[in-house]
Amino acid sequence: MRTRLLLALLLALTVLVNMITPTTAHAQSIEGDDATTRTSDENDNQLTTDNNETAGTTTLTQLTSYTDIGLALFSAQSQAEINQLSTMFDAARAKQPTARNQSRNMLIGMQLTRAITGETDYKKKLPSNALSSIVRKGDVLLRRTGIHGCTLWNVVPLCKYWARVYEHAGIYYGKHDIGGFMVYESTNVGGVQFKPVGTWQQNGQYVGIHRSRTISSSTLSRSLDALVQRYGHLVTPYNYNFLDKTTDRALYCSQLAWKYFMSMGVNIDSNSAVYAQWLVGQYGGTIGSYVGHHAVAPDEIGLSSALVRLYSGWN
Repeated sequence: MRTRLLLALLLALTVLVNMITPTTAHAQSIEGDDATTRTSDENDNQLTTDNNETAGTTTLTQLTSYTDIGLALFSAQSQAEINQLSTMFDAARAKQPTARNQSRNMLIGMQLTRAITGETDYKKKLPSNALSSIVRKGDVLLRRTGIHGCTLWNVVPLCKYWARVYEHAGIYYGKHDIGGFMVYESTNVGGVQFKPVGTWQQNGQYVGIHRSRTISSSTLSRSLDALVQRYGHLVTPYNYNFLDKTTDRALYCSQLAWKYFMSMGVNIDSNSAVYAQWLVGQYGGTIGSYVGHHAVAPDEIGLSSALVRLYSGWN
């Protein structure tokens, strides 16, 4: 009797093992199928990315009209696109009537320079304490590098195409835990970040200091802290697309300053008629008007009636 029970127990265990083994094998088979599927999906995604990059390159090389090339340049997505499109644009622009009549635009350019800086020949000097004791938290700083600015080289991406006076903008923050007195700005190296105010005090820099006409110091301070909280330090990338000022995914320098004031209900994008007229004189009506309306350039901030120019001049 005891032997029969033992045999019955062994038989039941054998059946149970046979039931479990196929299930485990089936699970391994499913896991293998999933891995194959994941690899296939990853390959498909990579193929799609490669195709998109190829398609993007093909699209750029297929642009032929002056207007299409120009608008593609001002809305470029990367430095590589800017490099490619700027060569195409310069070649196409050389054939345009506006390129042969630049002397007619010189007077407008001089009017624009005077409206932004208060002078036409860049002779003024900043007070020695302008960027130490006069400047205060929330002031907008605008900068030109060298007497020729961006006419000889691109200090920042695309600036030779849109900067009559200033090529860069920042917001003075003051003392910060990150170390010393800081300016909150965005550059193509690192994106939105704090940089020492000393980077604005170098020889050969022409700097403008602009302050809100109506917003209190306490509101400017709180709003700047909120802006820093939102975009961080070396977190938000640089925006190469000059025409997309509304995006939050990436920011260029004057776009950051514009966002700051928009958060307080003040629009410092002047959309100046004089600046737009200068752009039209440079590039014709279609490109000039479109860029003037959709972008926010440092020069347009310098022309804002919501700000007062405290000082402008050389360090």
